[in-house]
Amino acid sequence: VVTLSSAPLPQTTVTVDYATLAGSALSPDDFAATSGTLTFTPAGPLSQTVSVPVVRDDLDENDEGLSLQLSNAVGANIVDGGAAGTIIDDDLPPIPQVADQSIIEGDSGSQTMVFTIVLPNPSSFTLNFAVWTVDGTATSPADYTGIPAATPQIISFAPRQTTQTVSITVLGDVLVEGNEAFSLVVDFVGDDGPAGGPLATASGGITDDDTAVLSIDDVTAAEGNGGGLTPFVFTVSTSKPFAVATAVPIQTFPGTAVEPDDYLGQAGTVTLPAMALSAPLTIQVVADGLFEANETFTIELAPVPLSTIGDGEGLGTILDDEVATPVPLAPGSLLLMWLAISWLARGRLRRLHTVN
Repeated sequence: VVTLSSAPLPQTTVTVDYATLAGSALSPDDFAATSGTLTFTPAGPLSQTVSVPVVRDDLDENDEGLSLQLSNAVGANIVDGGAAGTIIDDDLPPIPQVADQSIIEGDSGSQTMVFTIVLPNPSSFTLNFAVWTVDGTATSPADYTGIPAATPQIISFAPRQTTQTVSITVLGDVLVEGNEAFSLVVDFVGDDGPAGGPLATASGGITDDDTAVLSIDDVTAAEGNGGGLTPFVFTVSTSKPFAVATAVPIQTFPGTAVEPDDYLGQAGTVTLPAMALSAPLTIQVVADGLFEANETFTIELAPVPLSTIGDGEGLGTILDDEVATPVPLAPGSLLLMWLAISWLARGRLRRLHTVN
């Protein structure tokens, strides 16, 4: 609003033209151009006002100026023919925002994760920001190609531009590792941001698409004799390696072989080392001197997170390796034969034997 005055009251009717003149403020972006004619009469009033509409916006910009100019006065002289008007900007500088992103990593090659940096309101200035990444459960360069904080990526917003993108390369693998994440940080160039913190931070989630299939093989071996223990070594395997050492639950179950007479049972875990595809599991079999049939027991696997069971039952077959000793007898020596068989078999027979 500009006030125009006539002092003193004119003796006759006075007219004067007025019009706005752009300065750093421009029409129609910043104000509506205004013009017209004012009339002052002897009856008054002494002053009149001219209103110039100002355009509201959310643009961060400098204060801007315009003026109202008088011309073509009739019946009076123009003493002060120009009035300055200042449009005071009330928009704060925009603070960048960035949303969380996620992507499926894949088994090989790479994927591109795209972050969109957004300014909530535009600026009339060129704005530069620094962007870098921070490791979380995902680490660079094993899981993704990071941007070091020491040498950040600089993104530039041209005047009135409100979006920019930053691309991060995510690396595919076949490791069973679970979902992982890193952080993307946006800040002023060479600054720690308000109150020492960054301007914006977003999480980059890497969704693991790998699942392990766990299996155990079968083992067949002679039990041995002469007392002591014979190791039966089973192999627990995984279709894909785990990123960290993983304990797989196992338990033995009797079949025709029973514990502790024929083998030493276990209920516990076998550890698959990180990055390994297999691990040994040893079950001790009792080496006895008994004449007996071949016997069996089983080992069962239980799943762990991020895994399923393939062949989850390992069959252990204990081959009896005792050999009978011939006993020569004279024909008709039934009593001696009975005594000899009884002596040889005392406490050592666990199955039916035929004697000729």
